[in-house]
Amino acid sequence: MNNDRYIFRFSKVFLLLFALYIPAHSVRIEDRLSRLKNETRFNQIFLRDGLSQSIVQCIAQDKNGVMWFGTEDGLNKYDGYNFTVFRSDSEDPESLSYNNIISLLNDSRGVMWVGTFQSGLNRFDQENQGFVVYRHSPENPNSLSDDNINIIYEDKHGTIWVGTNRGINRLDEPEAGPGDARFSSFVHDPQDTFSLSHDIVRSILEDRAGRLWIGTDDGLNLMVEDSSRQQGVRFIRFQPRSSDRTSLPHPIVRSIYQTKNEEIWIGTDNGLSRVIDKSDGTPSGHFYNYQYQPNNTAGLSSAEVYVILEDQTGLLWIGTNGGGLNVFDRNGEKFISFRNDPEDPSTLSYDQIRAIYEDSSGLIWIGTYGGGIDKVDRRKKLFYHYQNDPQNTNSLNQNIVWSILEDPDNILWIGTNGGGLNKFDRDKNRWWHFLNNPSDSHSLSHNIVRVITRDKKGQYWLGTHGGGVNLFDPRKETFLRI
Repeated sequence: MNNDRYIFRFSKVFLLLFALYIPAHSVRIEDRLSRLKNETRFNQIFLRDGLSQSIVQCIAQDKNGVMWFGTEDGLNKYDGYNFTVFRSDSEDPESLSYNNIISLLNDSRGVMWVGTFQSGLNRFDQENQGFVVYRHSPENPNSLSDDNINIIYEDKHGTIWVGTNRGINRLDEPEAGPGDARFSSFVHDPQDTFSLSHDIVRSILEDRAGRLWIGTDDGLNLMVEDSSRQQGVRFIRFQPRSSDRTSLPHPIVRSIYQTKNEEIWIGTDNGLSRVIDKSDGTPSGHFYNYQYQPNNTAGLSSAEVYVILEDQTGLLWIGTNGGGLNVFDRNGEKFISFRNDPEDPSTLSYDQIRAIYEDSSGLIWIGTYGGGIDKVDRRKKLFYHYQNDPQNTNSLNQNIVWSILEDPDNILWIGTNGGGLNKFDRDKNRWWHFLNNPSDSHSLSHNIVRVITRDKKGQYWLGTHGGGVNLFDPRKETFLRI
């Protein structure tokens, strides 16, 4: 693939903005942000380049450096040259469980996990290039609580957490197959104020103190140990209070992120918030809120904050739903926004952003809800765009991307909204797609993959939207459904 036609270069000023050795105060905040605004250009890679679908919902990278993109139409694997698309195949029991991929996780073991829409969690078998699928079973109380997988997360102990539309699930033995896997489920109980505040779980974070934060459709939750309770834990809730401007500004929590200086940032449907701690380091229940103001050109470009990332230089990258991409410099308390301009192919490909990922080489990958994938190369001063090309199977197979994950081989894994799990080897520019095959029990359980995580054993856990949890064997490229 010849990328030259899609390359747009930055000025030297942009490179300086991101250089690690330059102090934050060495360039005036106003100059840094205005130059970033004026001189950034995007390079687009379309569906014709091999991307299976333009709705990119998630992004990941594996240990080989291959990029994976989850779309609404399969999982795309991109080695830097070619795309391989994984889709569901009714005649292949080891295919992706469903093509709509919501999430991706490349865990510490090198395993790629793919979460789908309504078809459970997929684990990618690298050897067989197939999928193992984990699903909800009404007859099995130890199965996944729901097949709509919104997020997959691995804590520091290697435990896999799966956020669904019916609570949060803990999988203590990620290597177990679907028949042996045991999920512990934590759900909302209207009669219990110490239960999870809402069943729809959209975000999970373990902070450096080992505390688990959970974002739901009715507030933020902090899980704490409590031996007096049956499941050994209780949940502290942080919810909006109309009389308190320092409370959480909106009940729907889309993202949770901890920065290098241990600040906890929350993305909601009414802006960006930072947790205010007490002097002893415990949360005070109050937040410093940054909200959308239409007339403030230095503020957030949209109320709905879907994803947050701190890069190596300390800048916060904020993906919004309709307001494009925001970069926030905390030293100057200013935002700069990047929006799509239909008349300018060098701008952001789409204004609805679902995933932001910084890979091991410092590249920033952006998954959009309809425009495919944008790549920011700060060292080369380039932006690239990867999108689905219906005429090219070696492309991202779906342009709605829910999650992105990099594995130890530098391979990217992408969870999509209908395109299953995508695997992207950037060195070879190759894409692989893992999709659901109704006749193949070892395929991905559902093509909507919301989350992917990789555990310490190199196994991949995928959370789907309706297809439960899948354990993916990257060697066999098969899925074990739980």
